[in-house]
Amino acid sequence: METTARDLVRSALIDAIGWQRSLGDAYEADTPERRDAREQEAAYRRLLKRRYKTDRTPMESAMDGAPSVTIQELIKRLTTP
Repeated sequence: METTARDLVRSALIDAIGWQRSLGDAYEADTPERRDAREQEAAYRRLLKRRYKTDRTPMESAMDGAPSVTIQELIKRLTTP
């Protein structure tokens, strides 16, 4: 399957959103760096919305309706035969 320019742009935007979100999360609350990262994430999402009619990433859409599971529950599920 050949990757189109549109697919490439979407993939790059999704990667950038994840990067900026991680960067924002790495800083303490309300630092200038955190605000800058969150503003950039918002700008990427506006671009996604304008270009693709949604500001949600494919992973966010795939997680709709998925139940939340704690780390302890995951460990229990993995270690119980």
